Amino acid sequence: MKILFIAPSFPYPLTHGGKIRMFNIIKYLSRNHKVTLACLSEDTIADYGPLSQYCEEIKVVTRKPQWLRERKLFILGSDPYNAIRYSSGSFRNLLMELLKSRRFDVVQIEFPMMWQYARLVKDIPIVLDMHNIEYDLIRQMKEASSNVLKKLLYGLEEKRLKQIEEDAWKECSLCVAVSDRERDMISAHIRKDGRVITISNGVDLERFAYVPKKTSERRILFIGSMDYIPTIDSTDYLLEEIFPIILSKIEGVKLDIVGRSLWRIRDKLSAGEVALHENVPDIIPFLKKADVLIDPLRIGAGTRLKILEAMAAGTPVVTTSKGCEGIKVKNGEHLLIADSSLDFADATVKLLTDRELSDSLTGNARQLVEEKYSWEKVVLTLERAIRALG
Repeated sequence: MKILFIAPSFPYPLTHGGKIRMFNIIKYLSRNHKVTLACLSEDTIADYGPLSQYCEEIKVVTRKPQWLRERKLFILGSDPYNAIRYSSGSFRNLLMELLKSRRFDVVQIEFPMMWQYARLVKDIPIVLDMHNIEYDLIRQMKEASSNVLKKLLYGLEEKRLKQIEEDAWKECSLCVAVSDRERDMISAHIRKDGRVITISNGVDLERFAYVPKKTSERRILFIGSMDYIPTIDSTDYLLEEIFPIILSKIEGVKLDIVGRSLWRIRDKLSAGEVALHENVPDIIPFLKKADVLIDPLRIGAGTRLKILEAMAAGTPVVTTSKGCEGIKVKNGEHLLIADSSLDFADATVKLLTDRELSDSLTGNARQLVEEKYSWEKVVLTLERAIRALG
């Protein structure tokens, strides 16, 4: 089949979860299908990297952010900000030309904010890969905020996104959710001849090879970028409530924070035990050194790739119920789940000091990702659903 793959960003290098998911879907679909990638990018792409091997054709339209104009359009208009950010006349013209000059069997649209381009597609099945239910994420951000103006703006965005997403679910041929919870939220809105399926996130099992821990340096790893509100909330929760308890219970602990825009939290660091590592090219060395990966997530949608990657690599995990949402794990078997700051700190200390428990969790976790979460198996399920559209 010939697939037109429409994305909001160029899916390489693999700097965040959305890019990782898109890259691996393209990689494994390309084994049996011809994929044309059409995407937006804030920067000029000089090197397509391995995507050159996986795509029959790649078309990139550069769109620089126009923050003032976009905010004005949001306040004065009726579109969600998430859609305005990815609106481009040049990209629309590119898609019209591609659809006119080439024959595609399926169009796959990544993220609901790109659904605005679905109107250009005529008489071709459309797959919508949600990644997150965006309005649900915005709702959580609204409820967590104490700022009256932010609550108002979040509420406006939530309402507009909800309308767009529910319309998209009714109109697409196949809707892809990343968790059963989100699949169930979507299922009430799909059209009669439409389908919604769960295609979870996955992990590259060869790249994230299992490395059992032999010694303990009492080193904790937190991964997250400070340009994303749910991560900012997690970081504040970690530094203000959880990490001080850990330090009071055990000596010699080190915390590595890895991600983007870490300058935003430098003034929040009072302990010499915290090290910041910004824009690292590869997370694997940090997973190998870490005795535990923590993700104290309180706001979120979709599923967390970093948890699957840690599970594959043999790094034990402590997270919240929200953090492991959508992953078929059991507390005490594959990882530890804790939803209060005291419980979270206690669980972290337990993994730092109990090698037997740590080894048991990581062994079970690796077995689970091998059985259910390899990208090859994940995309095979998607491929079968796409073939059924023809």
